[in-house]
Amino acid sequence: MGRCLIERGVGESSFDSGNSGLHAGYPVGNRVPLLLQLADRLGFAIWEEIPLYHYTPLTYGIAMDRGIPQQMLREMALRDMNRPSVLFHGLSNESTGTDEREDALSILHEIDREIERETDSPPRSGNGDVHHENRPPPRAP
Repeated sequence: MGRCLIERGVGESSFDSGNSGLHAGYPVGNRVPLLLQLADRLGFAIWEEIPLYHYTPLTYGIAMDRGIPQQMLREMALRDMNRPSVLFHGLSNESTGTDEREDALSILHEIDREIERETDSPPRSGNGDVHHENRPPPRAP
């Protein structure tokens, strides 16, 4: 099983010459489970992200008020919480706006951390902060 099979099987993802890939976490039919299953088995690292990119201050406000990014992040994080290949969650990309962007990213970051705490899964998003200062100790078996 090689790169050609993965690219043919998933289509929506991009892999570089190393063992890493970028995957847009929004629904793309049945390809998401196949991509992640192959990545888990072949040792690829996946960076998932919700489609919150090329946003402006106005569009951040509209999307966040409607709750769309929050719901997409929850669905993506819960769906893939037990996938060892998913190392990062991207919350936004190539956007403008200072206050609106920071507010949106803070809300999304907190949602991601909340899911991590509830499911006891590893940290996957961060604003340079990869530690769990407020994370409760692991549950006993």
